[in-house]
Amino acid sequence: MTTPAKTLTAGLLQFTPVFGNIAAYIEKIDSLLNDKQKTADIGVLPGLASSGFNLSSKEEAMQSAESLHNSRFIQYLTRKAAELNTFFVSGIKEREENRLYNGAVLSIFHFQK
Repeated sequence: MTTPAKTLTAGLLQFTPVFGNIAAYIEKIDSLLNDKQKTADIGVLPGLASSGFNLSSKEEAMQSAESLHNSRFIQYLTRKAAELNTFFVSGIKEREENRLYNGAVLSIFHFQK
């Protein structure tokens, strides 16, 4: 006997960047998510959603990047995922020491059955 496949609903979130201002990104994403009822199993945010793409220098890129281990953006997505009982996937500009990466994260929450 086979188990029927479950449907996974993805919600796409697009917004105009506010370059280099992580707090502004979080505020914008939060307002967009609060305007909608939870309708998706996974929310998909743009690449480099935490910082934007337009960079004029490496210094500017370093200032807007975060370490994965201490990221306000990832902490926000994880809290929001728990609040909405969903998951988020997002691009992020990652910084480790003096190196930059175009990374991606999957924000999940821990739940008990």
